[in-house]
Amino acid sequence: MYVLCINTSTFALSLGIVASDTGEIHTISETVINTGKPHSEDLIPILDFILKNARISLEDIDAITICIGPGSFTGLRIGLAFAKGLAYSIKKPLIGIPTLDALANSIQVSGSMLHVPCFHITPMMDTKRGEVYTATYTQKAENRRQKTERITEYEVVLPEALMRKLKGKHIFLGDGAGIYRSLIKEKMGENAHFIDPNIDFPTILSIGMLGVERLSKKTSDDIDSLEPLYIYPPKIRKKDYH
Repeated sequence: MYVLCINTSTFALSLGIVASDTGEIHTISETVINTGKPHSEDLIPILDFILKNARISLEDIDAITICIGPGSFTGLRIGLAFAKGLAYSIKKPLIGIPTLDALANSIQVSGSMLHVPCFHITPMMDTKRGEVYTATYTQKAENRRQKTERITEYEVVLPEALMRKLKGKHIFLGDGAGIYRSLIKEKMGENAHFIDPNIDFPTILSIGMLGVERLSKKTSDDIDSLEPLYIYPPKIRKKDYH
């Protein structure tokens, strides 16, 4: 089974293909471009490249998985429109994955995870407005592997306010963790842990794994109704935040 994975929600535009066979999932082709802001005209040439690199055609794709946010509002709209168009054209399932879920799960597939139950995983995505998108995750064993499970709501928050809320040991990752590393270490002390090198954005393998998991449960999304996951600060109206 081949799954096309798309992420336009972060500063890095990434497309890739994962293959799932005999219970193993691996990346067979991927491209990451640090564009700063995704553009629709970038997507088709990148898609053509990764398909040729994988030596398959678009018709060989069995499902499409896309990060639905939070993240760049423009990037989310561009990526989701692209993914929906592909899903319609090849008549294959579309699966939306929250970007923070894919980022947190990236720690598991990177091989750098500390398999200690008392550690929480806290991805931080920079909003470019002095805040971060975040949620906190825990680890659980399922089918002989570790997986992440979200235990808080998605939110957008000032880094200082987030540090005041967190208790216990946390592993931080994401571009926000890199930007605010000094603050995190100052406020959290020995309870703060980091991945070296930092994982700035979700990996293709992580996006693909979450997509394959959804496919195994037959829970793909409705193409027409799937929407970006926008997160707004408290007391801020949607129209004021675009």
